[in-house]
Amino acid sequence: MRGIRWEAKRPAMSIGATFLALVAVIAFAALAAPQVASAKKKTHTVDATVTLAIIESSPTVNDFAGRFTGKPFGTAGLVGEVALTSTPTGLITEGRPVIYAKRGTVNLETRNVVEFQPDGSITLNGTAKATGGTGKYKGATGTSTFNGTLPPGSGLTVGTVVTFDVDGKARY
Repeated sequence: MRGIRWEAKRPAMSIGATFLALVAVIAFAALAAPQVASAKKKTHTVDATVTLAIIESSPTVNDFAGRFTGKPFGTAGLVGEVALTSTPTGLITEGRPVIYAKRGTVNLETRNVVEFQPDGSITLNGTAKATGGTGKYKGATGTSTFNGTLPPGSGLTVGTVVTFDVDGKARY
């Protein structure tokens, strides 16, 4: 018939049907979640630069904040505290800093040998071990080495900025 327009009206969903649809969506999401959580871990190369500044200092502890730039976390924040132990040629620092990346955090254990050189420069060579994390990095493991140098006349005081080259492997 000409001139008559037919419109099909969709019946409104009842409260019970809406609830049933919502339960189905939640159930599907719950079934999919374990598959995501059990995704196989992969090994990633760590090749980065870490620039950090000492923000608080005492004779036995240094607090620092900095930036991690490179593989595998992209650009990320880094915050930590290290205990200082004197040695005949410098210091040993040990701490548990945390990397704050876009997709989660990575917990680290670090050990750094700080040696005062005859020319007045300072070398800093250490190791880091990933001990877990959150988000994409939950259960992260791995190890890396890091090293840096401060020029003659430098000190390890508030405001000192140190740049480290970091290389290793991370698994998550």
